[in-house]
Amino acid sequence: MYDEIIFFLTVMSLTFYNVYCGQSEATHFDRRNLGVNDITQYKDTFPNNTKGILFNRNNITHVPQNIFIDLPYLEEIRLSHNFISYIANGALENVSSLEKLFLNDNRLSYISRPMIKGLHNLRRLYLQKKFISSIRNESFRDKIKLRELQLSNNRLEDISKFTFIGLSNKLNELALSNNFISMIENESFEMLTGLEKHFLSGNKLTCISKLMFTGLTNQLKELDLSINSISIVKNHSFEMLTGLKKLFLSYNKLEYISKLMFLGLSELEELALINNSISMIENESFEMLSNLTKLFLSNNKLECVSKLMFSGPSLLKELDLINNEVFLIENHIFKKMIYLEKLFLSGNKLVCISKPIFEGLSSVKKLYLDNNFITFIENESFDMMSNLSHLSLSGNQLETLGQYIFGTTGPTNNLTLYLDHNPIQCDSRLCWIENEVDLKNSDETICTGLGFKLSEFDLFCGGK
Repeated sequence: MYDEIIFFLTVMSLTFYNVYCGQSEATHFDRRNLGVNDITQYKDTFPNNTKGILFNRNNITHVPQNIFIDLPYLEEIRLSHNFISYIANGALENVSSLEKLFLNDNRLSYISRPMIKGLHNLRRLYLQKKFISSIRNESFRDKIKLRELQLSNNRLEDISKFTFIGLSNKLNELALSNNFISMIENESFEMLTGLEKHFLSGNKLTCISKLMFTGLTNQLKELDLSINSISIVKNHSFEMLTGLKKLFLSYNKLEYISKLMFLGLSELEELALINNSISMIENESFEMLSNLTKLFLSNNKLECVSKLMFSGPSLLKELDLINNEVFLIENHIFKKMIYLEKLFLSGNKLVCISKPIFEGLSSVKKLYLDNNFITFIENESFDMMSNLSHLSLSGNQLETLGQYIFGTTGPTNNLTLYLDHNPIQCDSRLCWIENEVDLKNSDETICTGLGFKLSEFDLFCGGK
C-alpha cells in the first residue's frame, strides 16, 4: 500500500516517514536514547521495506555481521560521526541495493575489500575525515557504479596503481585532499576515464610527472593540486587532459613556468598559480590556453612583465599580479586583451605609468594600482578605458593627478577613484576631481604642507 517507508534512527528518536500518494507524514513511533549505546544493543528488526537508516552521531564502535539483513530496498546507510574502528568482513554484503554509504568522521584506520564487499550498486561512498592511513589493494573491486568517492582529511601517504582497481569510468569525483600523500605511482588513475573532478590539495607532493595522470581523459574538468610542495611539473604532464576547465596549483614551490608545462590545455578557463616562488615565465607559456578567462599569479616573485609573457589567452577577463616585485611592464603588452575586465597590479614596485602600457584595454572595469611606488602617470594613460568604473591608486607616491590622464574627454561618469595614502599636494591642479569622479577615502589623506584633509579640498577650490 505504501510507496516507500524510510526508517530514520537518530540520537533521540525512532521515526517512521510514510509516503502515500505523494504526501509525507511523520509518526513518532517510539523514543529511544541511543546516545551512549552500541549498534549491537539495538535488537529490533528493521521493516522489510526500509529505504534509509541513519545512525549519525552516536557512540557506535563497530559494525557486526548480519545487522542489515532482509532489507532488499535499502538505499542509504548513514554511520557518520561515530567511533567505528572495525567493520566485520561481509557486514554489508546483504544490502546489494545500497546506493549511498556514509562512514565519514569515524576511527577506521584502513579500508579493505571484505569491509565493503557485495555493494555492487553503490553510487556514493563517504570515508573522509580522521584516521584512514591505508587502502588495501583492490578494496574497491566491483564498485563499477560508484560515482563519488570521498577520502579527504585522512592520513594516506601514498597511492599505488592497485588502489583504485575495480572502479570504472562511472566515477565522476575523487577527493583525496588534506592527506599526507607524497607519492602517486604512475598510472594509478588509469581506469578512471570518466573522472570529472579530482581533488589532491593539501598533500605533500613535490613533483608532477608525465605519467601521473595517465588514463584521465578529456572528461576531467577540474584538477586541484594546491597546497602541496610541488617544485617541478614535468613538461607534457597535463597533455592528455584536453577537456580541463580549472587547474589549481597555488601554494606550492614553483619557481619557473615553461612553455611546455600547460601544453594540451586548450579548453582551460581558470589557472591559479598563487603563492609560489615564480620569478620566470617563459615567453608564450600560455600561448595554447586560447579559452583562458582567469589567470591568478599573485604572491610570486615576478619582476618584469614582458610582451610575449601573456600572448595567447585573448579571452582573458581577469588577470591577477598582486604582490609580486614588478617594476617594469613593457609597452603594448595588453593590446590583444580586449575582453579583460579586471586587472590587479597592487603591491608591486611600479614607479611610472606611461600611455602605451594599457593600450587596448577597452573593456577594463576595475584597475588596481595601489601600494606601488608610482610618482607619475602620463596623460592619456587611461584614455581607452571607456568602461572603467573603479581605479585604485592608494598607497603610492603621487603628489598630484593630472586631469588628462583619462584623455581630453575626461573619466567616465561613474568612475570611483581611490587616492588615499599618497603625499598629495592640494592645489588647483586637483580641482577637477570634485566634479568628475567619486573620490573615496579622502578623509584618510592629509594635504601635504596644508594640514587639512583631501575631503575638505573643495573649500580651497572655491566650493566648486
